[in-house]
Amino acid sequence: MLCRLIIGGANTDPDGLKDYVRILMKIAFFFTRSNKIKLMLTQPHITVEELNKIVVPTLVLAGRNDVIKEENTKLIASSINGSVLKILRGESHSSYVLDNKKLIRVIREFIDGVACGCHDKVDLTLLTQD
Repeated sequence: MLCRLIIGGANTDPDGLKDYVRILMKIAFFFTRSNKIKLMLTQPHITVEELNKIVVPTLVLAGRNDVIKEENTKLIASSINGSVLKILRGESHSSYVLDNKKLIRVIREFIDGVACGCHDKVDLTLLTQD
């Protein structure tokens, strides 16, 4: 049973990407025909109604300099009842994941602050190993 959710760098639809990023991805797709790039240009299609159905404590993360529009990240957070939104200053789409010492602090704060009744002891040692 899922009792907590952490969402990082997510968008609700392709228009959630910043305009310059979509343009660059379209150019890259033209030359590479990469399925991963195609996926980012055509997916996802998540509705507010679908987000409203999430009922577990949720942490929504993004970097201040993310490729996702901040208003799209805020839409996700505002559509999930009781979610916690963290926009990380000085971070990009993946920098806070790559430097997991920053990320681990944010995750630990969220997990420690939310009792959910299942798996209350969460082992984060794998995230902190070098």
